[in-house]
Amino acid sequence: MLEVWLADELTRSGLFDEVHHSVEVGQDSHQMELDVVAIKGFRLFVFSCSVDTGKGLLKEKLFEARNRAARLGGEHAKAALVCMSGNPLDILKTVTEEHWEGHDTLRVFGADHVAGRAAPCRRGNDGRPGSDMTLVDGISDWVNA
Repeated sequence: MLEVWLADELTRSGLFDEVHHSVEVGQDSHQMELDVVAIKGFRLFVFSCSVDTGKGLLKEKLFEARNRAARLGGEHAKAALVCMSGNPLDILKTVTEEHWEGHDTLRVFGADHVAGRAAPCRRGNDGRPGSDMTLVDGISDWVNA
């Protein structure tokens, strides 16, 4: 499962104080599951994981991760998507154009990252793709921003 692999990668990276996968929060009808949760200091990082490649579904997963991160971790929480998309920046372009709150703090890691290759995972202030980074380097850049 992608979330187990990601949790292992995050743990090995040493970037976080705690890393957990398949986390259930809440009770009854208010219960939610988070694929991967990482904590560094006081900040919560929520990762949604999906092997899907469809832009609409992946955008929905990122939206859900962003909302759950804010609900559980407050305004300083961050959310990311780890997926098998060959063009993860297309998802970020759409959420930027739709003016999602906090769109500039979101990250999307795609198939290249999962395969161990460097690729962009964020858009620059000018809207163009950011630098190519491996998964761990991209997460490190995001965590320390």
